[in-house]
Amino acid sequence: MTNIFLADGACYKDSNDRILKTHIGDFKDSNSMEVCIAACEGYKYAGTQYSHQCFCGNDKPDAALERPAAECKSVCPGNSEEKCGASWRINIYDVSGKYI
Repeated sequence: MTNIFLADGACYKDSNDRILKTHIGDFKDSNSMEVCIAACEGYKYAGTQYSHQCFCGNDKPDAALERPAAECKSVCPGNSEEKCGASWRINIYDVSGKYI
């Protein structure tokens, strides 16, 4: 079993400039915090957006872009108990402390 150290998955406002620069994939049937973090192995941050999108990056998100958790309202297709961002909203996880 994999143990993962995470930040809280705070909700951020995204834009065309992208907070996390690497679009690692669209996981239309399986996206979740765990799936996106696994896909972002080697990066410091993973982010779920618009239910099925997964982004990765190494730059710390700007605190000024943080939004209320309620703005990240898309249900993750891989885990109905989790939220996976929304339109131009992204839940970001700090995975730099990941360990196996």
